[in-house]
Amino acid sequence: MFHFLIKRTQRDSTERTQRNTARTKKNILPALLSLLLLFTLAFSCVSRTVINRKILAQNIQFASTTPTALKVGDTGILSVTVEPLDHTDGFVMWESNDINVISLNLAGSSTATYSANNPGKATITATVGTTSISIDSDLITVSSPAKRIVFTTTTPLTLEVGDTGVLSVTVEPLDHTDGDVMWESSNPSVLLLNPSGATTTYSADNPGTVTITVTVGTTSISRTITVGIPAESIEFTTPPPLTLEVGDTGDLSVTVEPLDHTDGAVVWQSSDPDVLSLNPSGATTTYSADNPGTVTITATVGTTSVSIDSDPITISSPAKSIEFATSPPPTLRVNDTGVLSVTVTPSNHTDGAIVWQSSDISVLSVTSIPDTNIASYSAKSIRTVTITASVGTASITHTFDIFGVDGSIMLDFEVPPPPSISSLKPGTLFLVIHPTDHGLAGEPKWQALRSDILILDVADDGLSAEYRYTGPTSGTTDVTITFGTASLSHTFTITP
Repeated sequence: MFHFLIKRTQRDSTERTQRNTARTKKNILPALLSLLLLFTLAFSCVSRTVINRKILAQNIQFASTTPTALKVGDTGILSVTVEPLDHTDGFVMWESNDINVISLNLAGSSTATYSANNPGKATITATVGTTSISIDSDLITVSSPAKRIVFTTTTPLTLEVGDTGVLSVTVEPLDHTDGDVMWESSNPSVLLLNPSGATTTYSADNPGTVTITVTVGTTSISRTITVGIPAESIEFTTPPPLTLEVGDTGDLSVTVEPLDHTDGAVVWQSSDPDVLSLNPSGATTTYSADNPGTVTITATVGTTSVSIDSDPITISSPAKSIEFATSPPPTLRVNDTGVLSVTVTPSNHTDGAIVWQSSDISVLSVTSIPDTNIASYSAKSIRTVTITASVGTASITHTFDIFGVDGSIMLDFEVPPPPSISSLKPGTLFLVIHPTDHGLAGEPKWQALRSDILILDVADDGLSAEYRYTGPTSGTTDVTITFGTASLSHTFTITP
């Protein structure tokens, strides 16, 4: 019973709860529907108010520095800011009033890149909205600077006083905007210019060094020119000698006209410095003949080589002395042969070949061996003979005493005696002993075969005797001379 009562009570409670819940839902639903209707009406009004409201751009400014001057080829970026940031006027519109000068490449609503294409002036405008709120940059000037200057005429490096001419240049690029060509001479008293645009005439008025400068904008080009007075002539003050000997020294000088020339110092040159060396000092030089040979001297002034050449100068080296390389023998015998050799000082002498001579080639012959200092000899007869070796003014001699094969000597008259004599013609006989250095003791013996008609008066040394006729008898007689194993005789015919 108790259990039954409990279940009954639970069932009644559940049913009450369900009835209450149903009543509550029935009362809340109309309220919720009313609230939803009110919310929808309110949202519709608000939406119409927001959609129909327009926020205008009030201000526009460049966010980056705008250029006022550009060069052809320059590029860059421009950007702007628009206020208020939440404007509803749409994108920024960019414009160049001359796209040939400056063209734009739109990169974004507030950014654009630019490119300077040609020289000129242009304005860039940024606009926002239909009310054309915009800002203009200052007028931008695009220039084309000169990049290179080139001479179109040859620029001389040197000029002479009185020279004139024309110089011209071209400037690149041709459409540059740097203005006129400016010409300048660093010293107008030396080189005077008379410019006219890209051309100028010039006049070289005085000697000196000058620089010509051509300028366009910040680009320039220069040339340095030397103006001088050229040497016109050069002459030796005294002619150089035509011949010299090794060891000779001296001075040479020249005169250059005009005296105020600007060609600098005289340049001296020897065609063979080993033969003739020079030690120059301005218009004067000393010379030294060092070796034999032939040489010319040249004196030159200036780059145009105004010069003078000497006549060929021959430098000789005379022989100073000559000596036998080995001592020749003092004596020879008939049929002996040999060679003789000499040494000449200096060895580089220019006196030519050695000349060999015999005082009597029938007694001793001597023959030179070509291109050497040697000669061969051959003894042919008993005599005293001298050989000589000479070169230039130097010489040396040697005397040979030539004996017979057995060592014998020979007697001879110095002058052949006459074949006949008379009472009116006395005379003297002179004896010669060959060789002279015979080495025999004593004196020669003289004898007249007929002393009745010829008397001899013999000198103390036995080398001469006077003869004379002594009587009326005529005839012939022999005169005999003996010395050692040698003898000599002569027959006189005597006429009263």
